[in-house]
Order: sequence, then C-alpha cells, then structure tokens
Amino acid sequence: MLTLNSLKIALLLVAFLIAMFWLLGFHALKKYGDSIYANMRAIGPRPVPDQDYQFLENNPRWHKDVFEVEPGIQLHGVVREPENPSPTSPWLLLYHANGRVEFSSFPQFVSDLLDEGWGFAVWTYRGYGPSDGISTKTSLRQDSVRMAERLQQQWHVDAAQVRIYGFSLGTAPATYAAMALSERGSPAAGVVLVATGYRPPFPSSLVYNPLTEVSIRDKITSPILMIHGRNDRSHLLENAVADFTALKKADADLLLVRAGHNPIGLDQVKDRVRKFLESPSSRM
Repeated sequence: MLTLNSLKIALLLVAFLIAMFWLLGFHALKKYGDSIYANMRAIGPRPVPDQDYQFLENNPRWHKDVFEVEPGIQLHGVVREPENPSPTSPWLLLYHANGRVEFSSFPQFVSDLLDEGWGFAVWTYRGYGPSDGISTKTSLRQDSVRMAERLQQQWHVDAAQVRIYGFSLGTAPATYAAMALSERGSPAAGVVLVATGYRPPFPSSLVYNPLTEVSIRDKITSPILMIHGRNDRSHLLENAVADFTALKKADADLLLVRAGHNPIGLDQVKDRVRKFLESPSSRM
C-alpha cells in the first residue's frame, strides 16, 4: 500500500517526466518543426516521375532536366525552349511554392504569362515532386543558386536574359538566387516576388524570408516587383509592406490586390507581371 510520502514522490516523478517530455518536444519543434511541416506537405502523395513527365510527349519544346546537387541527390525539373532560340531570348526561372508540385501544370502557367519567344525553367526542391532528399533552409539556399547555374550552363542562358519569379515559399530561393547573381556582377534582368512577408516562428524554418536580412536584400541589384494579396492570412500584408519599404530601391515596385495568399491567377496580376517581365526597369 502506498504511503503519503511515496505517493508524493511518484507524483513528482510523473511531473518531472512530463516537464522533460515537453521541453524536449519544444526543442525539437523549435529546431525542426517548420522544416518537417513543410516537407510533410510537400511529400504527400508524390507523383511517380515517369507519370509526371507524360505531358512532354505532346509538347515538343518541353524537356525533362535532371541534375545532381550532391551524391545521390538529384533535382528534377522541366524546361521549355523558346520557339526560335537566340542569344537574346528572354527566360523565366520559376521558384515554386510549398505543397505538391506537378510538372504538367506548368504549361498553363507559362501560356498565361509568356509568348512563344520565351524560355521557361523550373526545378523542384529536395523532397518535392520527384526530386530526392529532404529540403532544409541551407539546402534551399544552396540549390537555388545551383538551379540558376544549371540554366546558364546547360541551356546556355546569360543572366541578363533571365527573369526570376518566386511565389510564397519560392520567394526565399528566388531572393537568394537574385543576390548570388548580383554579387557575381551578372544580375538577373528582373525579379518577381509574390506573397512574401513571412515571419517564421522558429530560426530553422524552411519557409523563410531572407528579405528581412540587410546583408541579403541590399546586395540585389536587379529591379524587383513585389505582389501581395491584401487578405493574405498566412503571409501578412503589413510584413510584405515592411519588406518593400526596407528595400529602399528606386527600381522596386509593390502591387497590392484584393486577394488572399494566391493572387497569381488574377488578370490584374498577370497583366502587371507581363509588363514587368518585358521591361523590368520601367515602373508602371
């Protein structure tokens, strides 16, 4: 039979174990939580690579492109060549959002924004679509630059021909790539950032906003167009406005629209993006 003292000791032990479990859980969540969350959303029912590339059969200018970033880690992507490729053909390099990615959805995205004279390229991050591995904040930053390098080296595209487009999660790698190209003295022709303004709950968050760092944003020399939905509940409007104000760039512009987190299908947005892509240095 338990005595009063032994019962107190047992209760203290249970309380101690609960406290330790909570502290360890909080530490793990702080260190890995957002990355785990993002990758769980990304992986979901991942498409089989062969199935995801079937649309290429009816689109002769679209090509599968796979390259290795580390031993055993390959990034999968698709590239659409311009109708009449030339050294001056413009290209759009897309950094996609979080969640499931299907390559077969990109022809519609391209036809909404670009004419036949444009090239287009997108690669999925680690753990997204058919790409190998699991994304981290570090790998996302490194791979964003490798994607830009892949476009330049494999497809012989000069940085001056490239417009970078990032949506939601993709605004982080798009920002990194824009900074890297600027630092090398060959900046992209323009940068479109849609639905930035995220403020991560944990320092290790995969969904991250590098525009909050002066050492990153001040190195970007490309013209920037930011677009944000006034009713965005995940990436708050006031944060996006603060990001834009902090840029302090004469060749940066901010378009606010009546929309939630995903405004890219609005005619107003598509028209503004088209004009920017054609002439990034012109404010409209």
